Amino acid sequence: MNLELNLSAAQAQCPKDWEYFQGSCYTLGYSDLDFREAEKTCEEIDGYLAEITSEEENDFVKDLIRSGAYDTETGAYIGARQTFNMNWRWEKSRDDVSFSDWAKPDRRRIGRNSKCASLNKDDDWSWVEQDCARSQGMTSVCERCLQQEKCKNGKCYEILCNVEEYDDIQERCENVGRNVAVIDSEKEYNFIKDFLSNASIPKSELFDTANVWLSLSDEDTEGSFILPDGTEMTFVNWASGQPDNNGLGGRDEDCVVLDATMDWSWNDVMCFPENAVLCES
Repeated sequence: MNLELNLSAAQAQCPKDWEYFQGSCYTLGYSDLDFREAEKTCEEIDGYLAEITSEEENDFVKDLIRSGAYDTETGAYIGARQTFNMNWRWEKSRDDVSFSDWAKPDRRRIGRNSKCASLNKDDDWSWVEQDCARSQGMTSVCERCLQQEKCKNGKCYEILCNVEEYDDIQERCENVGRNVAVIDSEKEYNFIKDFLSNASIPKSELFDTANVWLSLSDEDTEGSFILPDGTEMTFVNWASGQPDNNGLGGRDEDCVVLDATMDWSWNDVMCFPENAVLCES
């Protein structure tokens, strides 16, 4: 009974239309996709092409496809791609593919540019080397982390699974039916700070940091940080010595994060690295 309750609680952390399995959520993407389109459609719903690392996960994904794929869909992309040295690597994690379920050798390659992996219907959904540009009848298997959400006074906050550049954060929140979080008071800030301190924050690959974007910028007027609609913040909580506009190589720091190394105080940073995103309902 306790196991059933735990599984039910875990499933509840997956968004609607996503299925839970061993710490992740899974769903199928749109039809008629090539590899890059499949990758993009997973990213748009805060996921990535699935990375299958065990026989149990592979069996789960097969069952998901069998129950959810359209009759016209002949294959389903996953996140493995062949590198220049002919090894197979997962696109999201950059880890080498350690588990595989390739079809028989004479069935394994499909198409001329067979450098992307998919599960093939004609081979009982075993893996094949797929032409990356093949789109006819292809879906995608998307994976994402468990939903991290905390609510108070009718307002809910969610940490997205993926890091994003500053220019993309509003679109990513809108894709999950929300907006980028705006902190209006010290009380709200303390609530969010407690949430972030106890959450799993995705890290920027460039700097290996777990900072969280705020929707603020002084790109128009140096030193005047405003929201996208042109209004100023009613509450600020800069870290000591910030903002300093002191980016690498003398670059401007026109955007703002809640900085994990500064106890979630505010720090101005360069806008191009990817950081975590906090959305609110």
